[in-house]
Amino acid sequence: MGKKVKQLRADGMCPGVIYGPELTENLYIKMREADVRKLYSDAGESSIINLTIDGNKEPLEVLVKDIEYEPVTQLITHIDFFKIKRGQKIEASVEISFVGEAPAVKAFGGVLVTSIDEVTIKCFPKDLMSEIEVDLTGLKTFEDAILISDLNVPESVEIMAEDNEPVAYVSQVREEVIVDEAPKSDMPESAEGEETKEEGKTDGKAEEKSADGEKKE
Repeated sequence: MGKKVKQLRADGMCPGVIYGPELTENLYIKMREADVRKLYSDAGESSIINLTIDGNKEPLEVLVKDIEYEPVTQLITHIDFFKIKRGQKIEASVEISFVGEAPAVKAFGGVLVTSIDEVTIKCFPKDLMSEIEVDLTGLKTFEDAILISDLNVPESVEIMAEDNEPVAYVSQVREEVIVDEAPKSDMPESAEGEETKEEGKTDGKAEEKSADGEKKE
């Protein structure tokens, strides 16, 4: 990290860059960190921003493409802007806003599952939206689900995801059954074991032998 960038951040400034297909070279800028934070809070990544640069007569229409934070203080340390081109479709991330309550949660004790909280859309700059509302009141049973294809967006807006990808549904609560381990019982001896013992018994009629190994009469 260069000394100049460190000094900028020490002075409460945030470095940034503007790039895009209409620019012959990247524009490197600096803004007050507090202004960047307010700008990002108001516009997010899906609203067109008219950014005025000192020395330029006309403001640039840009989108926030990336933002970096200092991990400890959470101060914004860098911001990337994308210069949009009029008449050309762009891609942007749009937040999903869930509204209403799913009846299956209250009626059947289910758990609401939201699979995604934002989607990427492709559209002309004039059709950009800040969020997509998803109504949860249609989730009346465990079989109901809201898919990407169910999202309410204008025809001019393309959602960059599979139509059958789930957005929200209600899951059934599965109870965990704990089974006590049965105590080990003494297993009876096997028939084979009994037979082995029988073979080892003597009938008391074994021949006696003298000390020198000869049979007694």
